Amino acid sequence: MVTSAKVAVDGRRATLQHNGKQLRIWAAIPGDARFQVISADPPADGFNAPNPGMRILLLNSQAPESGALRLGVLLQPGASPILEESFAVAAPEEWSAAF
Repeated sequence: MVTSAKVAVDGRRATLQHNGKQLRIWAAIPGDARFQVISADPPADGFNAPNPGMRILLLNSQAPESGALRLGVLLQPGASPILEESFAVAAPEEWSAAF
């Protein structure tokens, strides 16, 4: 995610703040996933245009030997804490087409 918001990272959680609003993000799966923030200015490749004041929010995880990695991320607007125990992460084959 590329953002101009202020970003606070705490392991599997990140909070973005901008213009008095908040967005909370939780990496539900896999359990070893961790957020990291890096600057988008100046770009590391020397090719792209500068991105002053921009940050990149990354989610890092170790892929299993099979190479199949499933990510589950919850984004919640507002200041209320995310209650992880109230969310279940279902595999895509279990999703309903009725949403």
